[in-house]
Amino acid sequence: MREKAFTAFQLADGSSSKYGYGWMSMNVQGSPTQEHSGGINGSTTNAIYLPKEKIYVAVLVNRESDDAHKLAPKLAAIALGKPYGGIEQPLTEEQAQQYTGVYVNKDGVERYITFDADGLHSQRQGGGRFDLRYVGNDRFLFAHDVIDLTFQRSGGNVTGALFQSRDREEQLTRTDKPLPKREAMALKNAELQAYVGEYELAPGFTLTFRSEGDRFFVRATGQQEFEVFGSAPHEFFLTVVDANMTFHPETDGTVERLTFRQGGEMEGKRVK
Repeated sequence: MREKAFTAFQLADGSSSKYGYGWMSMNVQGSPTQEHSGGINGSTTNAIYLPKEKIYVAVLVNRESDDAHKLAPKLAAIALGKPYGGIEQPLTEEQAQQYTGVYVNKDGVERYITFDADGLHSQRQGGGRFDLRYVGNDRFLFAHDVIDLTFQRSGGNVTGALFQSRDREEQLTRTDKPLPKREAMALKNAELQAYVGEYELAPGFTLTFRSEGDRFFVRATGQQEFEVFGSAPHEFFLTVVDANMTFHPETDGTVERLTFRQGGEMEGKRVK
């Protein structure tokens, strides 16, 4: 039983699930690890063991965040003598624009590389947006994480990128597709009041909306609050993740349900 706990289950397609009986099988700078994380209201934890080097790291955080998940492998790498990272270097807008565009993996899933006043960002289709730190030679690190993104060139032009995290490696090919664009429309507090409230998407999981002046915000159960932007009447979107939602007014103008989209669709019903 102990052996099964630390042996990753093989999926039907032959790939590894990276998961045994309660334990993840990953790596820190190439060294195999056995890992387990957890959390409950108000706290999160992450533990990593490197059996070959006999290194054990445990991180406990007294708030709901991904700090433990991000910090544990960094500490393990330091104990291993192979710290992650590099020295951040300045990145001009001209340099950054060389990397922007739509990239796709072998399964057709897109990744968007964008640039704004805050720098360069990476966002997987249906996922969150992450800041990138430039460390030179077409290589970037995800801010506050151990994910590496190295762009590839042919004839001086950027043609692809190699995404490397602790559990997978993904080859990306640059496409000619334009980056998706969303323009935010002006919102008015009086119009937002019909949407304010709490909507249940699944048992125990809700989206809570509130307004502050002419701004609109949403908080998912156990997550931090983010600003929501309007794209059309009753239509809104998020910028931190690739997600949008539609509220469905009744004939009397009240709103009792919404449709939330992030990779797939989920229907939500007002509970408050």
